Amino acid sequence: DRPLLDEVADLRASTPTDAAKRIVPDVGEEFAGIDDARSRMSARLGHLLAHETDRIAQLRARPVLARPDRLVDERAEELVRWVARGAELADRSVEDRAQALAHARARLVALSPQATLERGYAIAQLVGPDGEPGPVITAPEDAPEGAGIRLSLAGGRLSATSAGRA
Repeated sequence: DRPLLDEVADLRASTPTDAAKRIVPDVGEEFAGIDDARSRMSARLGHLLAHETDRIAQLRARPVLARPDRLVDERAEELVRWVARGAELADRSVEDRAQALAHARARLVALSPQATLERGYAIAQLVGPDGEPGPVITAPEDAPEGAGIRLSLAGGRLSATSAGRA
């Protein structure tokens, strides 16, 4: 006589005591397993600590961490270069603008009426009945005989009277 479950079971026990012995783990084996797990964990932890210690040593040996002020010094030098470059560009821009302004001023002076007068020319204007200067005379017909004329010269103004067409 054998129970049907014995056919299905992985392990067959002939008596209930034998079954109990097979189910309950051996204390010695369990302690040995725990000791083995502890030694493997200890070895793994030692390996991990050694690896991380090496990693920290490598990080500390890097130039940035070996001399941390070097990074700040490099950025400070770079900033000084940028400031100098900015000052140089600003000075050059001011010089360029000054040259452009001087050139424009020279052109303006060359085109000014005063410069024309200083070259020996004069501006002739009719004088109105109220004594105020009128239009500029550009042709002899603009100043009939007896008309009052105001002449603007480089050194000042003159009053004249037209004698008609010459």
